[in-house]
Amino acid sequence: LDFNETYSLKDLQQFCDHFEPSSIEKLEDPLKNPLDLFSLAKTHPHSISLEEGIRKLGVTPFLSLSTLKACEFKPTVDMPILREKDLFKNLTNQKIDVVFSSAYETKIGLTCIGYLAKNYGLLTPHGLDTLDIFSPDQNLGFSYDAYPLSHCPICLFET
Repeated sequence: LDFNETYSLKDLQQFCDHFEPSSIEKLEDPLKNPLDLFSLAKTHPHSISLEEGIRKLGVTPFLSLSTLKACEFKPTVDMPILREKDLFKNLTNQKIDVVFSSAYETKIGLTCIGYLAKNYGLLTPHGLDTLDIFSPDQNLGFSYDAYPLSHCPICLFET
């Protein structure tokens, strides 16, 4: 569930009171102040995924968060962090999933995200479910099949 940093700590605690931790895969960016996740973890062991929080504060402040289960990166936004392969190895060694995703990507973009994930050896599911927006029944006026991957700037990025 992606909250986009909308909840206060109190509101999220009340929300979590209604759900067993195992009933929700991950709460993504639930709090306005991501550092409040440490307080949440003391009473509610729900799994957390961070994207916007790590974009603001970096990954390091959250490495000791016991409930952190995934860090999400948008390659089209977070390109500089892709150079930090040791960061991804560190996260996966700590059993924290690294997920590449992007909102409203094209078929080319989603294919590039899949390519990056494979290139980084990341085996977790990635945020590729926006592809249905670009399904063949959508009349967009052009065909994605006309654009080979060799023209994708993200795929050309050296890893």
